[in-house]
Amino acid sequence: LTERGVNAVTIEHGITETLGSTVPGITNFTKAPEPVTNTYPGEVFDGFAPFTARYIRFDIDSNHNGDNFFYGLSEVQFEGAVAGVNLSSDRFLASADQGTTVGTLTTPSGDAGDAFTYTLVAGSGDMDNSKFQIVGDELQIGPHDFGGVADGEEFSVRVLSTGAPSGAVVEAALTLTAMADSDGDGLLDVWEERWAGAGDLSVLSGLADANSDGDSLTDLEEFNLRDQFPGLDPTSADTDGDTLDDGEEIAGAGLRPATDPTNPDSDGDTLSDGVETNTGIFVGPTDTGSDPTLIDTDGDTFNDDLEVAKGSDPNDPDSTLPVTLVGYWPFDGNSDPQPDLSGFANDASVVAGATWVDDVDRGGVMEFSGNDPYLEAADSESLSITGDITIAAWVKVTDYSNWRGIVGKSAGPGGNLPASYDLYLVLNDGRARLYSGSPSGFGQVTAGTAPVSGEWHHVAVTRIGDDVSFYYDGQLDGQGVTT
Repeated sequence: LTERGVNAVTIEHGITETLGSTVPGITNFTKAPEPVTNTYPGEVFDGFAPFTARYIRFDIDSNHNGDNFFYGLSEVQFEGAVAGVNLSSDRFLASADQGTTVGTLTTPSGDAGDAFTYTLVAGSGDMDNSKFQIVGDELQIGPHDFGGVADGEEFSVRVLSTGAPSGAVVEAALTLTAMADSDGDGLLDVWEERWAGAGDLSVLSGLADANSDGDSLTDLEEFNLRDQFPGLDPTSADTDGDTLDDGEEIAGAGLRPATDPTNPDSDGDTLSDGVETNTGIFVGPTDTGSDPTLIDTDGDTFNDDLEVAKGSDPNDPDSTLPVTLVGYWPFDGNSDPQPDLSGFANDASVVAGATWVDDVDRGGVMEFSGNDPYLEAADSESLSITGDITIAAWVKVTDYSNWRGIVGKSAGPGGNLPASYDLYLVLNDGRARLYSGSPSGFGQVTAGTAPVSGEWHHVAVTRIGDDVSFYYDGQLDGQGVTT
């Protein structure tokens, strides 16, 4: 720090408590004196442990009624090694034989062009060097018998890394943790007891081809899969109860892709992996032929479970859900009421001045000027839809200065609660919104695009179960969940 004038200088510095952790806070403070000289010689910090992260902050008071803050390591030098030797895994099975790999050694701070050799050396942390060995870049179990050690017992070795051709060296003390295997069968005691019961080491074994549950995986194979599938039960051939063998789920069998043996519904579509046979042929609810790793096997935007429930083929995008048209008002002529051509006779009467117009683009349309006009169809069972529903309409809007209703089954002019369904364009926003539910619990989902004012656009929405999808001029325009 030079040419600082008479401004006060504060230097804050700190270190992490352990390798890989975050600086917990400022642990040391040094404030420079305030001499009238215009240079500051610096400070020496000698309290940093090797291989820990450094934190430096300079706070230089300003002559302009404020502070100037400089963060980082600019103009800061650290002497000595900045990184040690890393080990890919620091845990080992107490029953492991000599030559079993504990982990792979690396030197993160080494020169990019160097090759590294590793040796066990004397120094701090070398207490257990004789119990291990190094072969190439692997730290291995040495000639020591670890049988009988307590679970979690720790051991320490010191490793020297030498880079070539640079000749750079770095050392590190490494802590290793033993995992108990009292019966010497290659399986952790704690893992065996989790599945067989406390204190019972007789059920499971990692020796030979022991297979307690009779599936296509040995006990040892299930043990080695414990990190990938923590819930994989070596005492059950079908851990998740989906009728599929654990091993066959992991590997995939026949036409079936690999699935999760601990999850009966790997793709989350509510169909069991067991019924999604991936044959591409829909037989029925117990053999859907669909892919157990895809929610929508045929990519037609309808989930497999919905298609199965509604009698559609989840493998065929041209197989559509059966629908019943309950309201269709084309406004072909100037009449009151406007006829419903669905076959359910839900004719809609004109209220408060809604007018029929022969539009140059769309032909017969209804115009709603202001906030009061609307069409009203009498209450009917066919329109009292509480389940799956699709609503579609052509709309042309002049502005969004008020709520713009499209179609709804609601309480009436006094409000839209309770509403089985209510599709409208949002005030000052213009995007379509589906509102459904009752005063005790309702939900709403909003589309992504507002129809351009002064233009005709097609707006549609589907509610399948709780899943809502909007479409704008035939393109998907937002999805969500409602109740």
